[in-house]
Amino acid sequence: MTTFFVTLLGIEPDDFSLEKLVNAMHRDDLDFFMRCEDVVAHFLKNCIPPEQMVNYKINYCLRERISDGSYRLFLMQTLTLKTTEEGALLKVFGTHTDISHITSVNNHRLSLIGLNGAPSYLELDVFDDHLFEDFVPYTYQPSELSFTKRELEVIQWMAKGLSTGAIATELNISIQTVFTHRKNILRKSGVKNTSELIAMCIRKGYI
Repeated sequence: MTTFFVTLLGIEPDDFSLEKLVNAMHRDDLDFFMRCEDVVAHFLKNCIPPEQMVNYKINYCLRERISDGSYRLFLMQTLTLKTTEEGALLKVFGTHTDISHITSVNNHRLSLIGLNGAPSYLELDVFDDHLFEDFVPYTYQPSELSFTKRELEVIQWMAKGLSTGAIATELNISIQTVFTHRKNILRKSGVKNTSELIAMCIRKGYI
């Protein structure tokens, strides 16, 4: 696990947090991730008795940003190991497996794999509001992306440490145009400087 975070994701073990892991997700997969967790929570709480929770393995795929800035597809698997008598989670085991050598396409499906004779629910479309009886999806509204495509390109080059002149050369635009884009980017983001901007964009998954 240590090798996974440091070598692949570029996150030091002592610096790891759930927030950093979520921020590494491809922003186009974030809605899917939230919906999967919503469906899983409903299933475990409302569709099976507490003693059956340890008999289900949860599977779905997500794209995650690795240390070189590119994205790979990972198979996420979680298994409940221990609960209270009421069904509260006490211990959960989770794994992230790089499957980009097999496929780079996320099928955006969730599987609830039954163990020890429990029935399985495979390849579920989590965006089906009638997936399970009485399932009421949580309304998750991600923040709207306010940057233009060109502004995002400028931000990405800024994150790589390029100067205004170098960015102008890379994008084949004038230095004044880059200055204008940088000014608009800071205004829209509400931050004070480039360091705060880059930190914010990483948190939101823009870069």
